[in-house]
Amino acid sequence: MKVYVGGASLEIDFIEKMIGDLLEQGVQITHDWTEDIRHTSQFTSVPESYRRACAVEDLHGVAKANLVWILSPPTDIHSIGCWVEMGYAIAKQKPVLISGPLAPSNIFALIDSVRRYATHQEAFDHIVRAHKSLAALKIPIES
Repeated sequence: MKVYVGGASLEIDFIEKMIGDLLEQGVQITHDWTEDIRHTSQFTSVPESYRRACAVEDLHGVAKANLVWILSPPTDIHSIGCWVEMGYAIAKQKPVLISGPLAPSNIFALIDSVRRYATHQEAFDHIVRAHKSLAALKIPIES
């Protein structure tokens, strides 16, 4: 299974942990945007061309995914990128899991292709179960 994981850059440590945990379970990550942010000390001070390239890579990661997981940030953290990625995934008709505090209140989480989870752990467990089910059935995932 190929997954794109979106979330707030201010929660980069937690997002990296979730990506690492998915990789340990054999799940493919289509694009790890945390690497882009880690390579700069101040992401907003890098050239626009670099940030534009990062945005394009993020959207390519969403497009290549079989599933998009949005880790909704806490209400006190302002985030824009993960909501753009979620909207793009919905437009591309990708299944979306959204987990965390804003999951119940986000109106786009009410769209049929979006599944809401109160906790990140519940969403993680769902992804791992789905991945293992596909692997056990030896169902190929298109490239």
